[in-house]
Amino acid sequence: MNSIDYNELFERKTINDTGREGSIEGIIRALGPNVDIEQFKASGAAAATARMMENFVLHPEEHDPASIAYWKELGMIKEFHGEDVPMDWDAYCKETGLVYQTENAYPQNLWKKWASYVPVSAFEEGNMRKYPLVIALHGGGNTIYTVDSWGIAQEAAKREWIVIMPSLEADTVIAEILAEAKQLYPIDEEKIYLFGFSYGSINTNILAHRHPDWFAAVAPCGGGMTDGQIPEFVRNNPPRDPKGYVEPHYDVGSPRASETAGIKLPIITISGEHDRAKYPVCKAADAAEAVAGINVYAKINDAPEVSLEDALKMMEDPDASETEKRIGLALGRTNVRSITDEGTVFDAGDIPSRDGIVRMRIVCEENTGHWPTRGLSRIIFDFFSHFRRDKETKESIYTELVD
Repeated sequence: MNSIDYNELFERKTINDTGREGSIEGIIRALGPNVDIEQFKASGAAAATARMMENFVLHPEEHDPASIAYWKELGMIKEFHGEDVPMDWDAYCKETGLVYQTENAYPQNLWKKWASYVPVSAFEEGNMRKYPLVIALHGGGNTIYTVDSWGIAQEAAKREWIVIMPSLEADTVIAEILAEAKQLYPIDEEKIYLFGFSYGSINTNILAHRHPDWFAAVAPCGGGMTDGQIPEFVRNNPPRDPKGYVEPHYDVGSPRASETAGIKLPIITISGEHDRAKYPVCKAADAAEAVAGINVYAKINDAPEVSLEDALKMMEDPDASETEKRIGLALGRTNVRSITDEGTVFDAGDIPSRDGIVRMRIVCEENTGHWPTRGLSRIIFDFFSHFRRDKETKESIYTELVD
């Protein structure tokens, strides 16, 4: 594909599932009003974002042969599934006891659609290799095609991993998709990972807590670590019609399988510094809730809990590192570091388990709002690469990798 000037690309209009139009720069400004756009451009982050989104913006129809050719050039075969398979929400609600509200009934939620990105080598005759799989969940109002522009499939192409992007996040639907995908493609069942951004982050936490044994590691991004319950703003908006299509209403206080399964669940979360004031964590509007969510995963991973009080004291400590202060948690100098990737600085903080293995990583993207950057996918894949889940025992297995 012939690249165009990123400034021109930034002005191109995109469209989401609700029919709203907007340019890439408009999205970044709207979802991160405190982002310094000029610095974002000068650092190279804007050009990297444009390259990441180029195919999606230039070919807005996902079935466009030029779009399919883009992925073939990267070594991936993109295929479409379930576009003619309707979702029966009446049956789903009856089966699960969950009720879906009617607001924001996105068209794609009427079908069990999913897209797959599979390395060309997987189709070679005689190839007995198994491939890691990342399930990538879209954001609110986004079509699954939007995830095409987030760098996940591009990073998978470099590493020869498989990516699946479903339109529906309901756990029974994900189970159906996984079963079908395992029949179609040579998936390494010990290396299945889950990523979601924004609304997809909410659903990543829900699925992680409900089915921890399904995934070797998870990455709720643009949303953070939570207890897996639906946010308060949804719980306070009760459903009016069980035929609705969007938000699942789980019982508040329902038991989390993740806390009773007796297995560890590695997790990495990445959000922008200016993504609705998530950082520093201890000074965020929802600081207590954010710390509580982190500590749920700390319990699961046999890691020490973080303290809001300790974090606030650390912020006043002149000897604390700037990286630690930017994250806003008292993690200690040895557990934080900064990484620069294509113009974006990532401040990473680790919470090691008591056996010394890092199964929890919290990352702040400097000068970034509520949108993925190119480096986000690389950092996530690097983290995922350390973990697999034993197919028989369901135990989380860590492997030290040599850079």
